[in-house]
Amino acid sequence: MVERKDEKIAILTAGSMGIAIGTVFAENSDQVVFGYRSEESCRQFLNTRIDVRFPGIELPDNISATTDLYTLVAEAGLIVVATRARYLRSFFSQFIPIMRPGANILHVIKGFDSETNQRISEILINEDPSLSNRIAVLSGPNYAHEIVKRKYTVTVIASTDQSFAKCLQTKLHAPWFRPYISDDMVGVELGGALKNPVAMAVGIVEGMKLGANASAAMQTRGLYEMIKLAVALGANEKTFTGFAGYGDLSLSCKPPGRNYLAGHQIGQGVQPTSLLESGVTIEGFDSVRSAVELARLHKVDVPILEALRDILYHGLTLDEAGERLMSRNLANEGF
Repeated sequence: MVERKDEKIAILTAGSMGIAIGTVFAENSDQVVFGYRSEESCRQFLNTRIDVRFPGIELPDNISATTDLYTLVAEAGLIVVATRARYLRSFFSQFIPIMRPGANILHVIKGFDSETNQRISEILINEDPSLSNRIAVLSGPNYAHEIVKRKYTVTVIASTDQSFAKCLQTKLHAPWFRPYISDDMVGVELGGALKNPVAMAVGIVEGMKLGANASAAMQTRGLYEMIKLAVALGANEKTFTGFAGYGDLSLSCKPPGRNYLAGHQIGQGVQPTSLLESGVTIEGFDSVRSAVELARLHKVDVPILEALRDILYHGLTLDEAGERLMSRNLANEGF
């Protein structure tokens, strides 16, 4: 256990992944504070040490909680941002005027801004350019419920400032939680954002019962499209052979991954519109549109992502999508 620090760590907001990472920080800090939007949820946590997202699991006693998000941000030296990607810009902009000078940000968001197709760090820096060297991203094969249960987990922390990344690595090292660091923030962010639609595509194949061959092919070619697009956007190809690339994708392409399960339902005949209207967070719906638009802008061929986009939004049938993909011109495998 490292020496405890007085720096307050704000978890904004106290959703599943924010809570999970907060429990790891609590191993090395007594200044972790969950930021709740709901008074009832906050009160229940303080009274029972249990959050409704993790029934039956008592969380560390040294974690506090509040619904006064403005005071929490104003006092925090490190802000862990854990909102949905589509709400980040409007959510974060209200806190910029009250952030402490020099406060750092770690985000755990896997997605794009649905309006601008920007990565999460780009959104944050656009809102406050002074943050350019004070942002890190954490991503990898990390199910929140397993982290809270202290099951062995490995992750990646990336930042343009390696001293900041190393500091976070120390703060987040626990007997069951092993963080690696990277300087490829672009690649780590894109790995987390692009794996969601690919996991949906794999789910569709398995929901249709097309076989193990087709499933393996979809995952492999999906990873290939992720790499091609990410490299065009400035990422390091090697990032995608590690935990933030293939590692995260392989975890997401099986239950209980939300995007995989959504794809599986579509493969069994559920209409995409019903899933969109369900209120359940399925990041792949937004991410696939951003990915295809970025690919078009950078002239990258992404037939799987395009087919998925057309299934979700343009009425392409599953049989038509399969025929489209299998009838493409023959080519070298080539990476």
